[in-house]
Amino acid sequence: MVASDAQIVFDIGAHTGEDTDFYLRKGFKVVAVEADPDLAEALKRKFADPLTRGQLVVEAKAMFNEPGQTITLFKNTEISAWNTINPTFRDRNLNVHGKPSIEIQVETTTLARLVELHGKPYMVKIDIEGEDVNCLRQVKELKPVDRPQFASIECDIESLEGFEAELQAFLAGGFTQFALIPQHEVHNQVPPKPAKEGREIDYQFQKGASGLFGLEIPAKWVSKDEILAEYRQAWKNIALNGNKGTLNRWAPVAIRKYVRGAFNVLGFKAGWYDLHGRRP
Repeated sequence: MVASDAQIVFDIGAHTGEDTDFYLRKGFKVVAVEADPDLAEALKRKFADPLTRGQLVVEAKAMFNEPGQTITLFKNTEISAWNTINPTFRDRNLNVHGKPSIEIQVETTTLARLVELHGKPYMVKIDIEGEDVNCLRQVKELKPVDRPQFASIECDIESLEGFEAELQAFLAGGFTQFALIPQHEVHNQVPPKPAKEGREIDYQFQKGASGLFGLEIPAKWVSKDEILAEYRQAWKNIALNGNKGTLNRWAPVAIRKYVRGAFNVLGFKAGWYDLHGRRP
């Protein structure tokens, strides 16, 4: 059981602790959920002190719709951030990117089970390849009193329809305000002073980190309609210059990266985004 004298963050898809480190330094209690048992053990070694103090709990489990089940994790042999329980993402990693996976069996958990064990989260960060929206949908199954104040997921960059489904999952969970954060620019974020969340700290975000959250995000909280319009604008760049965009499909392989780079300079950068939600 995580101690209750500080607010709790669920870091779902903790990976190597890129976000866990930030949350701990800010003074939050952290429940780090990581399906890969090797990465989970590495988290325990890396954060041995907060683990011993009770500031951190590591749950070596995969998020699923039932707790206590055994399912297949497709553990990527080259890029650990691409580990997934989603067969479609496994196939994409192999067929599109040439990155194979091995199959291992892991135990499952749910948001409700995590709340039962560790208490109500203040913030839930979700970054689990191909399964973000399914995990987010579990928020609506929680009692209103147990739902987090803030949540974030990595946006679908395959289609606008995917983003709209993610937005609907936020709305179903009671979130009414939203912010779009370009994750490819998180390394430029600077924690504000004075702090609006947790302790005041200096911090340099790593590549792949989710960055600031809650009251500290470097964006304006907006309505459902406003965030949809904002993502539609970002989608124009993704559709043109993204991994499956027009330039990537038609530019010759030998010059593709140079063509896309030129369009980046011209302001058509197609990065990836996190969608943050806030409840009243």
